[in-house]
Formats: sequence, structure tokens, C-alpha cells
Amino acid sequence: MNEHQKNQSHQSESSDPNIPKNASVRQTGTYQMLWDCEYCNTPKLLGVTHRFCPNCGAPQATEKRYFPKAGEEIAVEDHKYVGADRLCAACGTGNAAQAEYCQQCGSPLTEAARVKLVQDSTKPANKNPVSSNSRFKYWLIAGLLLLLVGGGIAIFWTKNVALTLTAYSWERAIEIEDYKARDDSAWCDAVPSAAYNVSRKSEIKSYQQVPDGESCTARRVDQGDGTFRTEDVCQPKYRSEPIYADKCYYSINRWQFSRAVTTEGVNHSPQWGSFQLKGNGSNCLGCEREGKRTGAYYLHLTDKKNEYRCDVAEKQWQSVELQSKWTMEIGAMLGEARCGTLKPLP
Repeated sequence: MNEHQKNQSHQSESSDPNIPKNASVRQTGTYQMLWDCEYCNTPKLLGVTHRFCPNCGAPQATEKRYFPKAGEEIAVEDHKYVGADRLCAACGTGNAAQAEYCQQCGSPLTEAARVKLVQDSTKPANKNPVSSNSRFKYWLIAGLLLLLVGGGIAIFWTKNVALTLTAYSWERAIEIEDYKARDDSAWCDAVPSAAYNVSRKSEIKSYQQVPDGESCTARRVDQGDGTFRTEDVCQPKYRSEPIYADKCYYSINRWQFSRAVTTEGVNHSPQWGSFQLKGNGSNCLGCEREGKRTGAYYLHLTDKKNEYRCDVAEKQWQSVELQSKWTMEIGAMLGEARCGTLKPLP
């Protein structure tokens, strides 16, 4: 880049919707677009310098402009950009944005349209036929869709069956908690007041994002007046840096689950298990207390071929009688019970 180009480089926020909002754009130079004369086949004519073909005099075809290859760029000195060229509606010749009359035929340019800008693309359209590998992917996707549809049918397709209640079963559990010294940890600004044997250690508590330069990509933009500008589109980069804080390790006396007293049966008379607690339930080391009580109550129902087990509320379980009649939906394909649909028949 020459000294003039360096002086014209600048940084700005871009309004281009294709550029991320947090990106900055730095213009790095202005160069001439190229065009080929379609009448005498003179190649690589300059977009600004050669408004007409120097060989045959034909006007520049603005729609034929193209970007030069890397290394063949020709810089524009002291270029003042006033806007994209306008096309004469009468003869189709490109004219400078500030021109009032066509330089070729003299027609007024009051209704002249802007020239179409050339997009710089290094990714040509894929004109290759679909490969066998792509066809395999399509068939694979189609197969997966069929499996999903079949799975949905298997899950949601049900049928009603008539059932007879043939048996009961139940399970009960009583949680027992004990009061002991427990090892625990917390950030030192949140340690419980009852903690003891406290030790501390510096550890990573979180991470913060710290600016770490930027990542830039170069691009070329047709300005529509026979020139293009080069830009660096830059986005900030960040690195993660740890934030340290003191972590405290301590002992604390607290209640916690220790064991369970379980009972079960295949009858209609559920019982809670018997147990003996250590201590008297107060906050003494080694003492025990009763915790939560839970129970599960099952109805066993049969049709002519299969037996189903459904978990129901204890109140309903206690009130139903053997040989009572029920109806329920089951999976039409797999035959699994849908206990949420279980209903007694009148």
C-alpha cells in the first residue's frame, strides 16, 4: 500500500446488513474495476480511465465490469467518490453520478437508474450433479422420517380393553435421618455460621471475557463508478480469564438421610414397618429421627391374555373390591398399560 492509500485508510461502523453489528470496517484502498470491450475484444480496460475503448471508441459496458485478479490491482489516486454511475435510458451508456446529460447521446439523465453493482464472490455456483453420497443422505433422511412417523404411531395409537381386578399389592417406606458431622464446602462469603474446622483455598469462581485483539477479513466492494474499495471487516476477539475467590471447606452438624424402613405385601392390609431410633430425636451427635413416609399402591388387572399393574392413590386403592370391572387404554402395537386412562365400570 502506498503512502496515499495509507492516509486514506479509515475506520467506521458499517450499516451493511451483511456485517455483524459489533464489527468495524476499515477502508484500505481504492482501485479500478476492469472491463473488456465487446466490440474489438480489448481486455482489461480500466473502469475510471477508459470510459470509452481506446482501441475502437466503444462506450464502456458498465454491466461487464469485473474485479481484477490478486496482484493486478491498479490504485486510483486522489479519487473523489460522488456515487454510482447512472445508465442513460436512451442509449444505455454509463455516466458519472453528477452528470446531467449523457456523454454519448446527450439525453437528460433525470430518470437514469443506478448501475448494478458487481458482487465479489469466490464461491461459484455448484453445477455438479448430485453425487451418490448425496443420494444416500437423502434416503437416510427419508428413512429416519419414516422411523419417526412409525414411532409416533406406536406411541399414540391405543385401544380400549376391559379388565378385571384380580389382586392388590403395596409398598411403604419410612426415611430415617441421623444427626452427624458432615463435610461440605462453600464460597467463604456464604459459609454457615454453625460451620467449624474451616479451611480455605483460592479457587476459580468464574470467568470474565477480556479483549484480546481482533479478527479481520478482507473484502472488495464495487462502488459503481468504475472503482472498488478494499476493506478490512474486523470483529473484537476475547479470551477467558479466571476470577479467583476463597473457597472454604468445613464440617457442620446436620440432619441427613441415613436409612429406610421398608415393608411390602400382596394383600389389602398395608402396614408401616417398626423401628427404633437412636437417641431421643434431639440435636445430639449420633441421634436419629423419623423423616418422610411414602407409599405406593398397586392394582393388578387382567384381561383374557395379559396382566397389568397400575399405581393408584391410596384412597382409591382402599375402596375398590376384587373382581370389579375396569376399562383402560393400552398401546395398540406394544400393549403397554396407559394407567392414566384407568376407569372403573359402573
